[in-house]
Amino acid sequence: MRNLLIFTMLFCFIGSMAMASQTRVLTMGEVNGIVKDDANIWIFPQTISEYPNLFTAEFDGDYFWQAGANFGFGEDEKAWVLGAYFSQEDFDHYYFDLDNSDEDHRINLFYGRELGGKPFGMNFGYYGGGSENADTDVANNWNESFSRYEFTFGYTPMPELELSAGFAMSTWTDEVSDGTALIDQTAPDGNSDFFLMGRYWMAPRGNCTPLIHGGFYSSKAGIEDYDGTGTLTNTDNYSETMFELGMAMNYDGGSDVLVVSDFGFTFANEKWESAPVGGTATEYKESNIALPFFKIGIDAKVFEWMDFRAGVTNHWVGWKGEQTDEEETWSGAETNTYLGAGFHWGNFEIDARIDENFIEDGPYFISGDDTNNMFEMVTINYFFN
Repeated sequence: MRNLLIFTMLFCFIGSMAMASQTRVLTMGEVNGIVKDDANIWIFPQTISEYPNLFTAEFDGDYFWQAGANFGFGEDEKAWVLGAYFSQEDFDHYYFDLDNSDEDHRINLFYGRELGGKPFGMNFGYYGGGSENADTDVANNWNESFSRYEFTFGYTPMPELELSAGFAMSTWTDEVSDGTALIDQTAPDGNSDFFLMGRYWMAPRGNCTPLIHGGFYSSKAGIEDYDGTGTLTNTDNYSETMFELGMAMNYDGGSDVLVVSDFGFTFANEKWESAPVGGTATEYKESNIALPFFKIGIDAKVFEWMDFRAGVTNHWVGWKGEQTDEEETWSGAETNTYLGAGFHWGNFEIDARIDENFIEDGPYFISGDDTNNMFEMVTINYFFN
């Protein structure tokens, strides 16, 4: 449901600004950011220094959508890590789509090292595509292009405190011919994203390690529409603000058993505005709150070569939509469950999300149903140190 997508977006936004499938942390109940994992680099890029010499391949069903590697250089305080990732997941702008090309995901580049003895890292993401026709007959010409630049910076001022901040900018050109020259068909009107995130690891209390985490995210998308003569006719704007605060706990269950839990709240506001030139502007607002949310997950060794994983999330949801003289409210609870497994042989690891239907129905030779995949999602890691 839409509300649940909003509540999971703060860590997953980093969905456009972080393209990790996060198989292990997803199957433990959407816990990226509150457990240590190589998927943390997409939220806190300074953690890439903890995972040098790693090759990763990401699968979603039968879709091999991302691959990348981290390369470690130097030693001790001069050590640094460079990461490069390539993905088939392109950017989907709220208002604008290219007619003749895609907003292609070009690259994500990571860099991590110590600055003044403190871990520092950054992630740069770039999307771009376009097409142009430049005939001598101007009436047949067009020019379309899209670019998006994403930056995430992470810093760990003390071992217990990890911080990150990111911003992104999107822009485009959308020109068509009026018969004599190229004129705007649409134009961007302020398209940017910004976020802050942090987590604080508290002192262990027996078998428990509590941590506080929080994040803020703000986004704006806008478009100007023009008629066939280059005259502005309408402006549409969308804005979104989200805030999340939680208290999590990593519990050491002994014998290679990790149980993680999380409790907190998320609040999100969205607003749509449409302003026709010479007409009456309209506005629509939505507010979403999860008060509280819960997460519980486990990662437990079953055999030397296999781990069992499972997780559940539960959001107590409140929603309100407003426009002019209308107001609608809704409340309820939304629950997601996950099942997974981890396989490891030396430096080779496979993390998998298991299809619940496969567990219930069994393989094809038992059920006769060939629509069930054993795994919905898979991450393959190889450490080449």
